[in-house]
Amino acid sequence: MIYGTLHLRLSDGQQQSHHLSQSSILLGRGLANDLLINDPSLAPAHARLTFQKGEVVLEDLGSANGTFISGVRIDPRKPYTLNRAEFIRFGSVDALLAPANSAPPAEWPAFTPPAPAPTAPPSATQPTFAVEEVQPPPAPKLVTIRINPKRSTRDFTVSLTRAADDPDSASQTILLAAADPTEDLAFTFKPQIIKIETGQTRTAHLEVRGLPGTFTVTAAGKGKSYTAATKAALISPDRSMQIVLVIALVLACVTGLFTLAACPTALRAVCGFIPANPISMAMSTATFTPSASPTVTPTLIPTLTASATPTDLAAPTFTPGGAVTENPATLATTPAPPPEYGGGLLTFKRQQADGKYSLIVVLSDGKPTTLIANKIDIRVLDYSSTNGLLALDTYDGVTHTLLLIRPDGAVVRDGINDGWDTIRNADFAPDGSFIIVDTLNSGVARYYFYSSDGTRLRDFVPLTPTHTPTFTRTPTRTLSPTITRTPSNTPTGSNTPTASRTATSTNTATATRTATSTNTATNTATPAPATATPAVSPTNTP
Repeated sequence: MIYGTLHLRLSDGQQQSHHLSQSSILLGRGLANDLLINDPSLAPAHARLTFQKGEVVLEDLGSANGTFISGVRIDPRKPYTLNRAEFIRFGSVDALLAPANSAPPAEWPAFTPPAPAPTAPPSATQPTFAVEEVQPPPAPKLVTIRINPKRSTRDFTVSLTRAADDPDSASQTILLAAADPTEDLAFTFKPQIIKIETGQTRTAHLEVRGLPGTFTVTAAGKGKSYTAATKAALISPDRSMQIVLVIALVLACVTGLFTLAACPTALRAVCGFIPANPISMAMSTATFTPSASPTVTPTLIPTLTASATPTDLAAPTFTPGGAVTENPATLATTPAPPPEYGGGLLTFKRQQADGKYSLIVVLSDGKPTTLIANKIDIRVLDYSSTNGLLALDTYDGVTHTLLLIRPDGAVVRDGINDGWDTIRNADFAPDGSFIIVDTLNSGVARYYFYSSDGTRLRDFVPLTPTHTPTFTRTPTRTLSPTITRTPSNTPTGSNTPTASRTATSTNTATATRTATSTNTATNTATPAPATATPAVSPTNTP
């Protein structure tokens, strides 16, 4: 605990600041002191400062050059309750006790300690008389202090008034300070040092922060006549009005949302149609938003028991009907099942002030919880809702390790790394009994199987043949026989007998017989040759 800061101005003008963390501090020029002040005007053990119950007690230990408060020398061996706004002088060293981590004063007052009056030793011939000491009446206060308001949540105004009948017409430097019994409050004066003339009133702004309680504001200058104090209290702010405003704002937002949701119904009654309203659709239709870490049913890679060589890939079988039968060894691809989403979690990364990352998870109650922090990088690999387990890839700047952790922060297994350089992916089994981790080590892929508690089950390197021939044969057999036969047999027979007999009186007989027979047979056969064009295009692609 730091009780305050002691600012010093040595006799040579050098300034120092010391944080006081002990309840009792012995200061002086000697090496045995708690606070060593190397100045010739100080005694080896000059004075003691004591912090007790919010008060500061100063005691001079009988030094030769004395201890002064606001220019007045205090009695040695007599404790004096110190106001924090009073300037102190140890011999020729000026001092000011200020709040912790405060700046030194911009101006130091010029104190001139009064010289002690010379005392003559009593003469042997003159009798001595016991004179009763009469206390002088208290000097009138030359400066008054007021604070407004007396009770506030943070801000106060401090007013200083210097008496008009002050016989000293020179300007006075007044230092403001404040203290509370529990040391729980922090005080900020603007300004803290005020120069004031005769009959003048000056004000300063005071800001108080901390726990509610009472405190004392002190003003001190040169001499006890320029010291004054007043009390005030820091109170808690009234939160009732703020709560009412927040509730009213929430109600207004909810009313506005329901008004927008009911807008289509109102417009139908007025205009006779329903416009597109995504707000009402979203409020009336139940939707499900998958979590950021869905459970995906992985496609397990089967364990290979034999090494495949390029000779194992037989050529396809050709059938005259045009079909191609491939070797079953080449048809090993199985379509992966679609991902199945189960109950998930909402997770997100947050960058810290030092540049590192932490992983936050939001549980069903809506409260964010920090799972892991202070990592160079964090990546969520998979989440198993069956056993409530998260798989994380954590990077500390050197290696990528696998971390199995539950959403409540319970670490199942941390720091898993079996020699890999990086983790490409990881998937839990559907029942959550094991997890497969896909890794790379020097560019070589390797799969590791771990149980749900992080125990290593097995690993293998997937087969990567150096030569994978791909045979693509597209046999095309086109048989297009075209036979065109056009027989044409057209017999044309014409037999026209013409008999003409003419009998005349001259007895002239003319007989004419014309026989015409035409037989035309045309047989045309044009056979088209059969054409068979097999097309075989083998492609050997290594």
